Amino acid sequence: MDEKVGFYLVKMFSIFLISIYYFIFGSTMSIIVNKNLIDYSDKEIKKINTYKLFLDICITFGIIGLGFYLIRIIVKNVPYVFDGWFGYQHSKLKEATGGVIIAYIIFAYQSKLLKKFNELKNRLNIYIA
Repeated sequence: MDEKVGFYLVKMFSIFLISIYYFIFGSTMSIIVNKNLIDYSDKEIKKINTYKLFLDICITFGIIGLGFYLIRIIVKNVPYVFDGWFGYQHSKLKEATGGVIIAYIIFAYQSKLLKKFNELKNRLNIYIA
């Protein structure tokens, strides 16, 4: 097999696997975070002070940020069996950061956070088209 073709095949398979890892770890972390957030009823959320609601959202983002950081470390340290094949070096893969994939996966599961966002948006009269 041509060296360049082999290199790109190994690289594409690496990106494929990393995307799956981010889906698995990101989904797991996001479900755990969402499960442990307080689930306010529509009446309860209206009674929360705006500053407390904002602080609650900020703390949730901090937890998600730490989770994102830990997941990136875990995925980065998963051994890649094809490392070195056709000159491919897995440690140099820029796509391994997974920013877009993991961000979408994490926030897709955050129903309780979305509810808080909507309440804060309504209070601050922020209209998004």
